[in-house]
Amino acid sequence: MEKVTYTELVTLIPAKNLNDIQDAINQNESDIGDLQTDVENLQTDVGDLQTHAVFTAPTADGTYTFKVTVENGTPTFSWVAEQEEVTNESGS
Repeated sequence: MEKVTYTELVTLIPAKNLNDIQDAINQNESDIGDLQTDVENLQTDVGDLQTHAVFTAPTADGTYTFKVTVENGTPTFSWVAEQEEVTNESGS
């Protein structure tokens, strides 16, 4: 594109420059559409990750251990509440 110096109320833009400007606008619109699709896909991925988040801590009071069990090569994750020790009245 050839730079055209602006002169107040007189500047003429050659047809080639107008074509270049239109091409650039069309490309930008296409790029924006692609980016919007990418953002939507990322938002879906984040939602999926949040749905399957295993590190979300339990909300009930207690002490927990994070546990993984693997069966046939497939891991399953869970929080396991620790059992409180019960003592008799003599404290033993």
